[in-house]
Amino acid sequence: TSELVWLVGLLRDLQVVIPTPLNLFCDNKAASHIVQNLVFHERTKHLTIDGHYVCEKYDEGFLVQKFVPSRLQVADIMTKPLGSQQHHYFCSRLNLHSIKVIPP
Repeated sequence: TSELVWLVGLLRDLQVVIPTPLNLFCDNKAASHIVQNLVFHERTKHLTIDGHYVCEKYDEGFLVQKFVPSRLQVADIMTKPLGSQQHHYFCSRLNLHSIKVIPP
């Protein structure tokens, strides 16, 4: 969230208009409920300042949290080992293509 705030600020300084709210995709339903209502669970007392910052930006209307099932979480290609089928699916979603170098 802090990186989004920084990037939007930079782009606004460069006269680029970024419409808000920004979509923040999450595959954790409990995290989604906590962002929408910080007193969702009595165990949220352990949340750090970062968690409260996300909630604050949600309340301001800067971002909207949207649920994405884990099997469709494209960011997993960067963080998790995947099977070949899921890897190829995420590559196609990111419009990535293999560059094959053919020797002369």
